[in-house]
Amino acid sequence: MGKTSNFVWDFRPGHPSAWRGMGAFPGFYEGLSAGFVPSLASSSCGRTGLESGFGRRAICMNCHESGKASPELVLESRSPEETEAFGQRLGVLLRAGDGISLVGELGAGKTCFVRGLARGLGIDEPEEVRSPTWMLMLEYEGPVPLLHLDAYFEGRTADFLEDGLEARLAEEGVLVVEWGEKLREKLPEDFLVIHIEHVSEGERRLRLVLSGAWADRIPREWGVLKKD
Repeated sequence: MGKTSNFVWDFRPGHPSAWRGMGAFPGFYEGLSAGFVPSLASSSCGRTGLESGFGRRAICMNCHESGKASPELVLESRSPEETEAFGQRLGVLLRAGDGISLVGELGAGKTCFVRGLARGLGIDEPEEVRSPTWMLMLEYEGPVPLLHLDAYFEGRTADFLEDGLEARLAEEGVLVVEWGEKLREKLPEDFLVIHIEHVSEGERRLRLVLSGAWADRIPREWGVLKKD
């Protein structure tokens, strides 16, 4: 097993130490404290959302749902390997403090994409990347740490966000949130939103919402640019 997190949460009833053999321990990251209280903030379109621990304004649910505010770069993947390769290509461009919200149904390929991000970031043993559903968050070590959060159980994730711990951690790494649509009112507006859609067996469509600085950071030649 690779050098995965020394910061995870394990919510499975009756299995408080199930991951200890792999170096994963439930609880707080050493040296961090709770005490974050979310506050109201306006998004760029004037709508109101919750300000996250990042101190940045929240994603506007309507802008990102409709895609009206920003153009989208559309990539077509013909296999899980291509999905992972797209993730690797993006991972090379990422830097500490970046955030990505992944939107897609169960089995869409979100974790496969994150595995590619890990390769691009130079994470130790990226093949060990797995879904953090039951543990809430996994941290993978590398030149730029990868913080992998699963928001499927949004109630538990919301409690975690209110502690403000992810804000301190993300200052030193890249934070990727699976099921990001469940937290769209709490995530910062400068997160890169990526929709992964099922097309057919093995085929996926990736839609990258090019909002803010991402419009300049992501090469347009990667895919097809679409505007409303």
